[in-house]
Amino acid sequence: MLRRLSFCVLAVTAFGCNCGQPPSGQDAGPTCVDKDGDGSDSCSDCNDNDAAIAPGKAEVCDAKDNDCNGKVDDSPACECVPGSQPKTCGKNSSCQQTCGADGKLQTCLPPGATTVDLQTDPANCGVCGNACPAPVNSSAACKKGVCTRGPCKTGFFDIDGAKTFGCESTCTGRVCTDPQGASVTLSNDPLPEAGAVFQVPSSGGSFGDKLQTSASHTNFGVLGEPTPPGAGGAVESKNDVYRHFGGFTASKR
Repeated sequence: MLRRLSFCVLAVTAFGCNCGQPPSGQDAGPTCVDKDGDGSDSCSDCNDNDAAIAPGKAEVCDAKDNDCNGKVDDSPACECVPGSQPKTCGKNSSCQQTCGADGKLQTCLPPGATTVDLQTDPANCGVCGNACPAPVNSSAACKKGVCTRGPCKTGFFDIDGAKTFGCESTCTGRVCTDPQGASVTLSNDPLPEAGAVFQVPSSGGSFGDKLQTSASHTNFGVLGEPTPPGAGGAVESKNDVYRHFGGFTASKR
């Protein structure tokens, strides 16, 4: 026993004491450093190469796991992940929303477009991808985000207003015939359309929101919209019984 103890003493004397450190050549354990200087070392930081990422950091919309919880852009403020695939939107699958750098979905647009006018574009009326249907004998149009029609094609007239979406009737003189063969005789020649102004079978109100009076009649403008002038620009129409002025004149009020 004495001889064995003496050997151990001699061994310590000969080779020295490592004072509790692992022997040379063995794993000394992890070395924790803070390479990105964000206050969290590499032993706790899920990405010690990015100062925007560390436990306790606020989650922002930057396509990163800022708070090291294993989820990217999981803040309620983030609608989407920047750089992700566009999102389908609108009534037509071709319209898309991209994700902005702030994590917000951008304006819904057709592919390749940088802007769209939802108030006047008949291909995107009111909502991206909402294409207005083609009216009868007219062209599709969009006004204030609602589908409507353009001017009637030459030779066709819109006698029944909104009942038929378009210009359904043809007229010979003052006699107009609809597609079902029904006829209606007008008191004045129907007026052709030009641009966004619709024709009217006969003058029905004074210009704009003006009011006309006489000893026996009061005439109000219709819906506050201007009445188109008559054929050749005339503002007066008459027959054997009545005479109508389309608005006031200096001498007749």
